[in-house]
Amino acid sequence: MGKKLCTAIWISIIYFILTGSVVYGYDHGHLHQLLTTRQCPGCDLSKADIGNADLKDVNLRGANLSGANLSGADLRGASMNGANLIGAHLRATLLERAYLNGADLSGADMRAALMERTYLNGANLSGANLKAALLEKSYLNGANLNGTTWIDGSKCKEGSMGICVREKKEEKKDTEKEQ
Repeated sequence: MGKKLCTAIWISIIYFILTGSVVYGYDHGHLHQLLTTRQCPGCDLSKADIGNADLKDVNLRGANLSGANLSGADLRGASMNGANLIGAHLRATLLERAYLNGADLSGADMRAALMERTYLNGANLSGANLKAALLEKSYLNGANLNGTTWIDGSKCKEGSMGICVREKKEEKKDTEKEQ
């Protein structure tokens, strides 16, 4: 192996060890920026562990929060329009009056989240788990609810947009028989 190639490999390994990019996946500077300024639009916070944090009224528009742990966090009034929250952990999170218009929440765990008066217009909630979440007076116009686990534990049918059309028990039994 050439000397230049070996040097490049070692530099890459040292970089990943020092920055934590492999383990954490997020930019530590962005996390610091969020916690100190409460402004972090477009930040990379993928896989960050910020559960139980006080994040009221933060600006995370367009941020990458995929796989992040936000369980138990206080995100009341947060601006998260267009954010990537694919597979994020939002269990028992306070999202009252939060703005998540156009956000991608596919596969997110949102069980028991408090989402009163939350704006989810055009959001992608396909495959998300909303069991026991409180969605009173929330806005879901054009939201993709395909395969979403609804607040009562039932599944939303494919084609559910803005309203969860629940699978009928007979349909479920027929599908299980076919398999």
